[in-house]
Amino acid sequence: MASWAADHHRTPRILTTEPARAAGPPPPDDRGRIVIWHIVRLDFTGIDEADRQDLEDRLAALISIDEVAWLRLARDVEEPTVTGLITAFDTVEDLAAYRVHPHHIPVVERIRELGLGTARLDLATDDHPLELP
Repeated sequence: MASWAADHHRTPRILTTEPARAAGPPPPDDRGRIVIWHIVRLDFTGIDEADRQDLEDRLAALISIDEVAWLRLARDVEEPTVTGLITAFDTVEDLAAYRVHPHHIPVVERIRELGLGTARLDLATDDHPLELP
């Protein structure tokens, strides 16, 4: 039986072949919109399962923030101590509002208290999460 990855393989789209440009979101797609993707990698090495599950529950609850258009949270399939969070926002301003939202701040504080290793990416594309293949 073929794997999901083999069945759903697709070559990544390149938004532009132009030379590198100044930082900032790409131009809107044909419908005039962009999507801001906020991606966080959290390394739970040395953290007990109860603390990990509690933080994952808090992260999943961030979908209740109005500015969050879409959210997925999952454990890495190759690194058992890693959890990934992917959120989508309609605008850069929505991402900025999310960062200072009163429900988000305690989650960030808990990540710091636990001493988790993190990595973050904020990307702008014209791929809406509900339209991805």
